[in-house]
Amino acid sequence: QNRPRGGGGEQTEKEAIRKLVLEGKEPRWESMMQPACRRLLAKAMLDQEWKESIMQAHNPGPAKHAALANHHHNVGIIKKIFKHSLPILRQPGYLETHTNTSADHEAGIESTLALKWL
Repeated sequence: QNRPRGGGGEQTEKEAIRKLVLEGKEPRWESMMQPACRRLLAKAMLDQEWKESIMQAHNPGPAKHAALANHHHNVGIIKKIFKHSLPILRQPGYLETHTNTSADHEAGIESTLALKWL
C-alpha cells in the first residue's frame, strides 16, 4: 500500500532529524539512534566502505561515475547537517560505551557493539 507523500512517516523522520540538529553540540544518544538519523549517520560514518561498494558493484562508465558523484554529494550534505553528531560518534570508545545500555532498551533502541548499530 502506497502512503501519500508528506505522510506521517516522512514527517516523523524529518522531525527526528530536526530534533537532533537542534540539540547542537550535545546530541543525545537516543536522538542519534532514531531510525532516520541512524540511517544517515551510518552513510556518513561508513563513507569509504560505501564508496568501495559502489565501485565494486558498477562497471566502468557513466552509471558508475553518476553513482559515485551522487554518493559524494549526499555524504557532503549529511556531514554538514550532522556536523556536531559525527565527531562525537567517532570518538574512540564512544560506540562501545553507549550501546546496549539499559537506557537503550528502555527507549526501545536495539543496538550492538561497534559499528553494528549502524
